[in-house]
Parts: sequence; C-alpha cells; structure tokens
Amino acid sequence: MGSHGQGSRTSLSRSESLTNNSERVRTRVAEQPTKVTQAIRPRRATVTLCDLRTRRSTEPHSLRVGETSAAAPKVQMVREWLTPSTSARSSALTLRQLQGGPRELWNPKSPAAQSPRGPSPRSPYLTILNDYFKPEKLTKKENRVKGRTIVALKELTKERKEALSRQKLLLHEYRQLHDEKDQVQAENKAFVAYLDEKNEQCRRKHEELWMDYFRQCRDIEQQRQALTSRLNQRNADLKAQLLQGRKTQSDIKRQLRAVKDIWLIKENQDMKIETLRKEKEKVLFETAIKDQDAHFYFLREKKLLEKQLNELELMELGESQTRELRKKAKALELTAKKAHVEFCRGINKESHELREELHQLTQEYKKVEATRTRLERQKQQLKEEQWYQEALIKGRQRLQALREHPPAPKEQVAAKVTQSRPFRPQTKINTK
Repeated sequence: MGSHGQGSRTSLSRSESLTNNSERVRTRVAEQPTKVTQAIRPRRATVTLCDLRTRRSTEPHSLRVGETSAAAPKVQMVREWLTPSTSARSSALTLRQLQGGPRELWNPKSPAAQSPRGPSPRSPYLTILNDYFKPEKLTKKENRVKGRTIVALKELTKERKEALSRQKLLLHEYRQLHDEKDQVQAENKAFVAYLDEKNEQCRRKHEELWMDYFRQCRDIEQQRQALTSRLNQRNADLKAQLLQGRKTQSDIKRQLRAVKDIWLIKENQDMKIETLRKEKEKVLFETAIKDQDAHFYFLREKKLLEKQLNELELMELGESQTRELRKKAKALELTAKKAHVEFCRGINKESHELREELHQLTQEYKKVEATRTRLERQKQQLKEEQWYQEALIKGRQRLQALREHPPAPKEQVAAKVTQSRPFRPQTKINTK
C-alpha cells in the first residue's frame, strides 16, 4: 500500500505538470494567431487597393491593344489570387489550425501536420506582382504602392516562417506532453481501477444504508401507530378513572357532610370523657384523703377507748371499782361500738357510691372509646380516599405532560409494562 500510495503521488505530480504544460502550450498557440491576424489585416487592405488600381489600369489597356482573349484569363487569375476571400481563406486555414489547439496539430491527417518541413518556396503574391505588374506599365504612385506592398509581403512571409518554426517547437512539446500523458494514464490505470472499485463499494454501502433507513422508518412508523393506539386506549381508561374519581369525590363530600355532625358529637364526647377522667382522679384523691382522715379519727378513738379500758381493768384489779364506774365503762364501750359501726357503715356507703360512679364512668368511657375507634376508622378511610384523589390528580397531570412532551418509544413501552393497577379504596362508611 505504501508503494501504491507513492506511485499515486508521483502520477498526480506528473499529471499536474502535464496539465500546466498543456495550458502553457495552448496559451502560446492562442497568442500566435492573434499576432498573425493583426499583421495580415493591413497587408490585406494594401493588396485590395492594388487590385482595384490594377483592374482600372489593365482592363482598358488590354482592350486597346486587342489582347482581350489572351489577357482575360490572366486578369481573372490575378483577381482570384488577389481577392480578399482567397487571401483570407489561405490565411484562415493556418489560423484555424493554430486556434484548433494541439489536438488538430497532432492529427497526421490535418493540413498542418502534412505541411513540408523544409524551407518554404517564394511567396505567390510576389510572383504575381512581378509577373503581371511590370514597372514600365505603372505610374509612380502605383510603383510606390507596389513597393510598399512588396515590403509588406516580405515581412508577412518572414513572420509566416517564424510562425511555422514556432509551430514546429509547439508540435514537439505537444508530442512530449502526449507521451507523458500516456505514461501517466498507464501508471494511474491500477489506481483508477482501485478508485472505481471503492466507488462501487461506496455506492453499494450507500444503497444498503438507504434501504436500512427506509426499513427503520417503516418499523418506527409501525411502532408509532401501535403506541398511538395504546395511548388512545390509556387515555380512555384514564378518562373513565377520572369520571369514577369525580363520582367518588362527590360521594365522599356527601359523606363528609353527613359525618360532620358525628364529628361534633365525638368532640363533645371527648370533652366529656376528659372531664369525667379528671373528676374520677379527683374523687379517687378525695376518697383517699377521707379514708386517711377517718382512719386517723378511728385510731384516736380506739386509743382513747383502750386507755379507758386499761383504767377499768386497773380498777377491777384493785377491787376499787364502783357501780358508777361500771356503768360508765359500759356506756363508753357501747359508744365505741356504736361509733365503730357508724364509721364502718359510712365507709361502706361511700365505697359503694364510688364503685357505682366508677362503673358508670367505665361504661361511658367504653362507649366513648368505641365511638372514637369508629371515627378513627372513618378518618383513615377518608385519608385513603383523599390519597386516591391526589393520585388521580397526579395521573391526570402526568397524562397532560405526556401529551405536551411525548417520551421516546422505549420509555413509553416500559411505562406501559410497569404500570400497576390503580388503588381503589372502599368508599362505604358505616354511619351507625
């Protein structure tokens, strides 16, 4: 590949030099006809003027002499040689060959290639002027014109020779360039074949890419249609869920209005429960204090009675008791028994009242606790329904966002697969 790349670079440099040389040759060839044409124009006008004067002077002379039959062909020949069309045609051939470029010069069948390479013969214009325009038959003015014409024709002939020599050089350069061109084409043949093969591979790859592109477009269109149908179905489901949610919301609002009174009752019951709890604590505290006071009073009375009994026992032991002391001891004993009975009866009565009050408070507390449990359950259901409403609102917002900014097809398919069934809580509330 390295040698192939080096050969391609050499061939490219040769082709560039060949192009530059061919451009230079064409420029030089294009300049030469312009110079020759500019030189021919004044000479052509001079020859035309000479032709007019010659016709005017020779025709009457030939008629006077009686050489009409012999001079007519010569005059006709001079006219043919000196007419601008003939001169232009003879010079135009050379100009056309020069302007045709190197291809026409290289063609072996072209007149320029078949022209002799030796020294050119004498100009026919000078021969005609010397043969048919004798100096003794012309005036001084015509002789001066003839002399100028001859000088101009000599210069034109000299320029023509120079142009032919330059043409030979150009033909030689063109042959060299043509040989170099053939060599470069031979060297570039393998490279051109390689480029053609690469071009064919690129064209096939381009066609395959286009076919792949069309196939992908067809698949994408099918996926788009499928996703559109899924989206429409999902929109219909969401609309149905939205209607169901609105209906559920209206039912919940109606139930909330119905539960409002129950909620007020619950608050009142909570307040009553709190009041009863405080009263219960207060009663228990007061009962403990009363028990303690009564117990202290009972202990004091007991101590006093025991002291009196001890005194009575001492009196009995000392055999100094009397009838009054016995009565007094008996009365004190009865009083102590009576006080003890009354005290026990009062304690039992208060305890019974407190037990009844405690039982009543316990029943009320159970009722209030059941009501509170039922209300908490209703509150939890209301929270679940509120969550469901919020989920519906979020789903609607997400659907609106998907409509405004649709995601990629893969994301939509993944979202469709992973979509879970929406949560529908029980909306039935027990209002008993």
